[in-house]
Amino acid sequence: MEKHKETVRDFLAVFDILEHIAAGADFQTEWRFGDPPRRKHSQQLPLDRLLENDYNKTNVRKQKGHEDGEMGERQYLCIDQKSFYATIECVARGLDPMKADLVVADPERSENTICLAVSAHAKKRGIQNRCRIKDIPPGMDVIVARPRMQLYIDCSAAIYGVFLKYLAPEDIYVYSIDEAFLDVTPYLKLYQMSTKDLAKKIMQDVKDTVGTICTCGIGTNLYLAKIALD
Repeated sequence: MEKHKETVRDFLAVFDILEHIAAGADFQTEWRFGDPPRRKHSQQLPLDRLLENDYNKTNVRKQKGHEDGEMGERQYLCIDQKSFYATIECVARGLDPMKADLVVADPERSENTICLAVSAHAKKRGIQNRCRIKDIPPGMDVIVARPRMQLYIDCSAAIYGVFLKYLAPEDIYVYSIDEAFLDVTPYLKLYQMSTKDLAKKIMQDVKDTVGTICTCGIGTNLYLAKIALD
């Protein structure tokens, strides 16, 4: 038990480091834009409960068959954030990312500036991803948001924190700032959920915590999960 307590302390220390990198982003539940650094997990849960939760997540990988493939076909999620930069800018402005017309670009450079991201609704109205500002159809009322990379990094850290609520770090494979692969194979029994249901739960938690909208592919290996997403 003492050894496990040390493991938990090390685990919580990682959160401290990530919180510092995220410049104040609390990526436990209820993180919101502009919130000061907080430690929701330590404030809400006693150490015994933390130990129990951490034990269940990190030691589930030691179940017989996890490493040698005896648990059947593996189940991977490929979770991507829909129009990540544009969605964050919509959420920051209190707008519905599925209804707002917004592009992320620096309008002060020139009309040839490339849009780094386009909201989902703007795409439906004909604005192509990574188009130039001059290519936006005339007369269309579009919000042009200046890029804020630190904000996007903070949100990415918050999303990673949501993943950590369900999986051990070694089962999370970060692919890019807005995409990650999750090996949920040993957790289906732990949570008594199907792969699809667990994926929906994680995606909803991301939306409730950060505000971004996820898409997800499911496969028996990383390649198939990525293909399913695309």
